[in-house]
Amino acid sequence: MNDNFNYKKRIFNSSSISDFMECPQMWERTWIRRLELREEKEALVFGSVMHEALLEWYKTGSEGEALKRFEKL
Repeated sequence: MNDNFNYKKRIFNSSSISDFMECPQMWERTWIRRLELREEKEALVFGSVMHEALLEWYKTGSEGEALKRFEKL
């Protein structure tokens, strides 16, 4: 996870503390047992696709190429 987190030495980073405050069960699964989600959240997938399409538009200046990239992803 992160070098600033060590449960045994009681060293916690801000991300782990935020996760604990949001949901202690999620914190335990993520930070202690180091389990990961099997599938990505839809919003994250959409954001990544949108980012790639906008990057293509920025690089090429072509709206059409950006739309092709979006549809491909």
